[in-house]
Amino acid sequence: MFGGGRGPPKPQIRKVTVQRIIPPPPAKTNGLASARQKGGKVDGRNGSNATAGASRQPSTSSLHPSSAGSGRKVPDGASRKPSAQSRSDSARASPGRGKRKAPSPSTPNFGNASSDEDEDSSDVARKRSKHSADKDDDLKRVMCDEAAFRKRDPERKEKEARIIQGYDITTGGVFAKGYKPVFNKEQGNERIPEVKLRYPSRYGRERFQILVPHADEDFNPLEDVIQTISHTCKYFFPPSQSEALTDEASGFERRLKRSVKELSFSKFAATVEEFNSLIDKSIADDTISSHLRAQHSLALPLVERILAQVYARTVSPQVHLLKAYENGTDDVYGELLPRFTQQIFKDVNLTSDQVFLDLGSGVGNVVLQAALQIGCKSWGVERMPNPAQLADKQKEEFVPRCKNWGIKPGSVNLVTGDFLASPKIDSVLRRADVILVNNQAFTPKLNDDLTMKFLDIKEGCKIVSLKPFITDDWKLKERNLQNPKNVLVHLAKKEYWSNSVSWTDEGGTYFIAKKDSTKVQQFHKRLEARRRDSSD
Repeated sequence: MFGGGRGPPKPQIRKVTVQRIIPPPPAKTNGLASARQKGGKVDGRNGSNATAGASRQPSTSSLHPSSAGSGRKVPDGASRKPSAQSRSDSARASPGRGKRKAPSPSTPNFGNASSDEDEDSSDVARKRSKHSADKDDDLKRVMCDEAAFRKRDPERKEKEARIIQGYDITTGGVFAKGYKPVFNKEQGNERIPEVKLRYPSRYGRERFQILVPHADEDFNPLEDVIQTISHTCKYFFPPSQSEALTDEASGFERRLKRSVKELSFSKFAATVEEFNSLIDKSIADDTISSHLRAQHSLALPLVERILAQVYARTVSPQVHLLKAYENGTDDVYGELLPRFTQQIFKDVNLTSDQVFLDLGSGVGNVVLQAALQIGCKSWGVERMPNPAQLADKQKEEFVPRCKNWGIKPGSVNLVTGDFLASPKIDSVLRRADVILVNNQAFTPKLNDDLTMKFLDIKEGCKIVSLKPFITDDWKLKERNLQNPKNVLVHLAKKEYWSNSVSWTDEGGTYFIAKKDSTKVQQFHKRLEARRRDSSD
């Protein structure tokens, strides 16, 4: 049996090497990290950016001195994410959308704070790259707000760029009792130490109480001061000067953190004043303004830093207003996070001379990011009153805060209403260059109604969506000639990686289409020719 009693043949064992495609992990940023980690608006007509679930603090790390006098970074509750390695593994294991989490309010994720050691190890590489011009830089983009560096005429009344002070957050409203002092042991009294911080412009200083929150997700004034100084040193000075200011042993950030560990407010305050004096000098001799004039793009960590400040002072104190939504309708919350949004801007080559429109803009996060990072005319429309109200508050804070940073953003335009029934949005649709639609939770009817609107957009306008309005296998035929999908061309189906949206940690897909009526016009010509031939 089996070959004359020699027994069954031995199985052959072969070694096969399979190359696994590993998606790139999210690049580390240096912005004041935050949260938009769990929750936000998955859109409906109110879409890409309302923060359901927005916890209060856009920071993922906070400095809390221990009783022994050693300081350590404590991740915010809203930002306890898997490590970069685990996130990458998750993306490899589940390249699809993954199981959808129930949305709950969380703070927008304005970047990932990492340990001091990680920051130090990549510090030199960052410093070398952050000043070099990107080949994709928009050379028409004007970064410097000249008015922010103009000398003030004491006899002339000039409108100040009034911002919400950090002091205002910790002394009133929902946060007032949620803080503990950092330096009182040294003071020997109950007075809360304060500093006034200069921004890289001629506008006034911001007042801070040097406190830390009891709840890690709340606004952290200590971290805000340190990160604002750190980002100013990194992005507002020429490379040679910036490298010295951010030196891992003697730079401003390291010295501030050291004073916290030592519980020495006198050293902390002296370092802040030294920084303020540097800013005054660098404004007077045009160092900062000259550097800004030579720039044509903003680094994502700086974008995240500014957006985090705006959000913490406007949305966070009233985040409870974003909790009301109804599942199964077009009014479900969910957000696209800043790094994903930046990738979308690159995919469609959005530039400063274009018009961007977010259909369902929520609290306006993506609208603000487009105006700040790209410098374009940025529009958003939101139907639900609570997110729309908070979006207006963000805009009120965003404009003067950009002035304090000396940066000139694009215009921000927010509309409250239904994007299917707004004459103003109809007008914007006709001139928009890029339209973003977070239609992850749209009903089929709403998607169909919106597709009809695309008949009126201009040729070449690009549409980015989380569900496709047209697929690459759509065929134009005589029987579907009147279908509005025919004026759209599928450009790309792309993947976003883990931690790109608020409603799941998993990756997913998004789609890019373009208005192009050429194929419809050509089809009509062929039909007419065929009819003429048949009549002859």
